[in-house]
Amino acid sequence: MLVGAVSAATSGPAEALADVEACYAAIRAGDTGSASIQRCVDVAANPQLDALTQAQVYSAMAWHYARNGSIDASRNALTSIGAQYQNDPVVQNNLGNMYLAEKQFSAALQAYEMALSGLGAGPARAAVQLNRSMALRALGRYEDAYLAYQSYLDLVRPEPQVRPVMPADNDVPPADPFRSTPRS
Repeated sequence: MLVGAVSAATSGPAEALADVEACYAAIRAGDTGSASIQRCVDVAANPQLDALTQAQVYSAMAWHYARNGSIDASRNALTSIGAQYQNDPVVQNNLGNMYLAEKQFSAALQAYEMALSGLGAGPARAAVQLNRSMALRALGRYEDAYLAYQSYLDLVRPEPQVRPVMPADNDVPPADPFRSTPRS
């Protein structure tokens, strides 16, 4: 269980990141005590942390709430940080997942599209495209869902292996499979 208060005045960047790791460890361990939750809120509010790290702490807390069946607490955490961190793809993707689970498909689609606007190519973009395809499908927009799913596949499929073509070397005679000794 996490105990103690975070002091932004005495805590430097290294200590702030250590606090984040302790918060994540408590979340993974299933520590849902009010003191631990308040500690994570205090950790996320530490001005020594960048906005992305703060948003990810809140997002991790929301994920933990949802995982343990506290949908209302998860929704409250995500909607409060969703407005504050509109440009954070992690928060917006998790907000979309919450809306998708609640069958609020239009809101989910909007959150996924906001998440995509903040992402480049890579695994995170692939995951959001997959989620977006599910929201589009649920809305009955099958062609758009198909295109979003194709975009997901394009991001996760390995590049095709192209074998280089070797130029013919006219100076070397073709191998004779029936000769045991090389030609001279």
